[in-house]
Amino acid sequence: MNTFLNLGAGRSKPLELPTDKPYFLMNVDRMYKAMSSFKDDVGYNSLVGAIRAWHKFVNERSESFNSETPPWIHYVGEDIPTFLDTYLEQFQNITIYRYLEHIPWTKLGYFIYQVSQLVEQSGIVDIIVPNFVTLGERLKSLEEDLESGECLDSQWLENELIILNSEFVNEPFDPHQCMTSPQILHRAFTTEGRFKLVKSWPQFNYDGRDIYMRMIFKRI
Repeated sequence: MNTFLNLGAGRSKPLELPTDKPYFLMNVDRMYKAMSSFKDDVGYNSLVGAIRAWHKFVNERSESFNSETPPWIHYVGEDIPTFLDTYLEQFQNITIYRYLEHIPWTKLGYFIYQVSQLVEQSGIVDIIVPNFVTLGERLKSLEEDLESGECLDSQWLENELIILNSEFVNEPFDPHQCMTSPQILHRAFTTEGRFKLVKSWPQFNYDGRDIYMRMIFKRI
């Protein structure tokens, strides 16, 4: 029924949204609380009612769907841990773009469990996260360039330092607390037998930066 949960959404959209039929998209990010440009659907009951209304709409009108049928989009201004602890409806697809790195490593296992409860059987979890192997190689290359005494373009160097520092640690009010690589993330998601890896891009360019990886898991 084309249902998507977009965690830590910000202004981003899932990359695999349908273009030939409508979909239900629930974006969750605490930033929506402070942004009047986003409609914040407050209240657990209204959110449950929203997706149940979508299922009813699909059952009654799916034969008339086409590319002109508008999607149903909701913005939820809530902390993601709180949302995951209280929301019980399931989705076919969950997207987690540039959020996983903000979760403390000691809480990652529980987060994966929470996600497994909100995705349908055979549903998809689509993740984009910094690849810290790529970042480490980039830092090593920069160190070697600096040691060589080579004259580096000052603007390039500044940009490189911004990328490395923002991805390794980020700002104090929203720090990165979890370092992952393709093998580490694969192990974290599959070790309990809830997910299997469907596809992986160890190097993935997203939002103008080529230091990410993208991994798609399927709920078993």
